Amino acid sequence: ALGQPVDGRCDLYSLGIITYEMLMRAKPYQAQTAQALLELHLHAPVPQLKAPYDMLQPLLNRMMAKNRDERYKSAQDLLDELAGMGFY
Repeated sequence: ALGQPVDGRCDLYSLGIITYEMLMRAKPYQAQTAQALLELHLHAPVPQLKAPYDMLQPLLNRMMAKNRDERYKSAQDLLDELAGMGFY
């Protein structure tokens, strides 16, 4: 959307969207037009998870960070953090 080169951090943003949808059973952003939806993805705060999933908010915040330099550098980095939290 910003004309920047695409890399794996874009996939991690998408994974954040899917994670939110699976846990909350709702889309993270809703808008009347595609342009308005794009604006939300670019500028709106990361949506908040509700209990009992709120302990995953730090992970979601990094996956869906608006600045891609603030996202996980790779899927392995995400997996390592999940392992550190005892998820596998």
